Amino acid sequence: MMERITTRASYDVRAKEAWAQLQDLLTKAVSGQALTRDKQNDLDELLASAGHTLQSWRTDAFRYGRESFETIDRLIEQQLKNVRSLIQA
Repeated sequence: MMERITTRASYDVRAKEAWAQLQDLLTKAVSGQALTRDKQNDLDELLASAGHTLQSWRTDAFRYGRESFETIDRLIEQQLKNVRSLIQA
Protein backbone atom coordinates (compact mmCIF):
# COMPACT_ATOMS: atom_id res chain seq x y z
CA MET A 1 0.00 0.00 0.00
CA MET A 2 2.86 2.36 0.65
CA GLU A 3 3.79 2.13 -3.05
CA ARG A 4 0.68 4.21 -3.71
CA ILE A 5 2.18 7.09 -1.78
CA THR A 6 5.86 6.86 -2.61
CA THR A 7 7.99 4.71 -4.82
CA ARG A 8 10.79 2.56 -3.54
CA ALA A 9 13.74 2.58 -5.90
CA SER A 10 16.33 -0.07 -5.26
CA TYR A 11 19.37 2.16 -5.79
CA ASP A 12 18.10 5.64 -4.93
CA VAL A 13 19.24 6.57 -1.41
CA ARG A 14 16.77 9.46 -1.11
CA ALA A 15 13.85 7.22 -2.07
CA LYS A 16 14.93 4.67 0.52
CA GLU A 17 15.13 7.38 3.18
CA ALA A 18 11.69 8.71 2.21
CA TRP A 19 10.32 5.16 2.29
CA ALA A 20 11.75 4.55 5.77
CA GLN A 21 10.46 7.87 7.09
CA LEU A 22 7.00 7.22 5.69
CA GLN A 23 6.93 3.74 7.20
CA ASP A 24 7.96 5.15 10.57
CA LEU A 25 5.30 7.89 10.44
CA LEU A 26 2.56 5.47 9.43
CA THR A 27 3.55 2.95 12.10
CA LYS A 28 3.38 5.61 14.77
CA ALA A 29 0.10 7.04 13.48
CA VAL A 30 -1.63 3.67 13.21
CA SER A 31 -0.36 2.44 16.59
CA GLY A 32 -1.70 5.56 18.30
CA GLN A 33 1.65 7.12 19.20
CA ALA A 34 1.73 10.89 19.29
CA LEU A 35 3.42 12.63 16.39
CA THR A 36 5.00 16.04 16.56
CA ARG A 37 3.17 18.75 14.70
CA ASP A 38 5.83 18.79 11.95
CA LYS A 39 5.71 15.03 11.49
CA GLN A 40 1.91 15.04 11.43
CA ASN A 41 1.99 17.77 8.77
CA ASP A 42 4.51 15.76 6.74
CA LEU A 43 2.30 12.66 6.93
CA ASP A 44 -0.80 14.64 5.98
CA GLU A 45 1.01 16.16 2.99
CA LEU A 46 2.24 12.77 1.77
CA LEU A 47 -1.21 11.24 2.09
CA ALA A 48 -2.87 14.24 0.43
CA SER A 49 -0.42 14.12 -2.48
CA ALA A 50 -1.66 10.58 -3.16
CA GLY A 51 -5.29 11.66 -2.73
CA HIS A 52 -5.77 9.92 0.61
CA THR A 53 -6.43 10.54 4.24
CA LEU A 54 -5.25 8.08 6.87
CA GLN A 55 -8.76 6.61 7.10
CA SER A 56 -9.21 6.22 3.32
CA TRP A 57 -5.78 4.62 3.05
CA ARG A 58 -6.67 2.18 5.86
CA THR A 59 -9.94 1.35 4.09
CA ASP A 60 -8.08 0.62 0.84
CA ALA A 61 -5.66 -1.64 2.72
CA PHE A 62 -8.53 -3.65 4.23
CA ARG A 63 -10.24 -3.89 0.85
CA TYR A 64 -7.03 -5.14 -0.76
CA GLY A 65 -6.52 -7.66 2.04
CA ARG A 66 -10.10 -8.90 1.83
CA GLU A 67 -9.67 -9.72 -1.86
CA SER A 68 -6.58 -11.78 -1.05
CA PHE A 69 -8.42 -13.68 1.68
CA GLU A 70 -11.32 -14.40 -0.66
CA THR A 71 -8.92 -15.86 -3.21
CA ILE A 72 -7.25 -18.03 -0.58
CA ASP A 73 -10.65 -19.15 0.69
CA ARG A 74 -11.70 -20.23 -2.81
CA LEU A 75 -8.45 -22.17 -3.27
CA ILE A 76 -8.90 -23.97 0.06
CA GLU A 77 -12.50 -24.84 -0.81
CA GLN A 78 -11.37 -26.29 -4.15
CA GLN A 79 -8.72 -28.39 -2.43
CA LEU A 80 -11.31 -29.72 0.04
CA LYS A 81 -13.51 -30.73 -2.89
CA ASN A 82 -10.54 -32.50 -4.48
CA VAL A 83 -9.82 -34.39 -1.25
CA ARG A 84 -13.47 -35.44 -0.93
CA SER A 85 -13.41 -36.72 -4.51
CA LEU A 86 -10.25 -38.72 -3.82
CA ILE A 87 -11.77 -40.21 -0.67
CA GLN A 88 -14.88 -41.30 -2.57
CA ALA A 89 -12.77 -42.86 -5.33
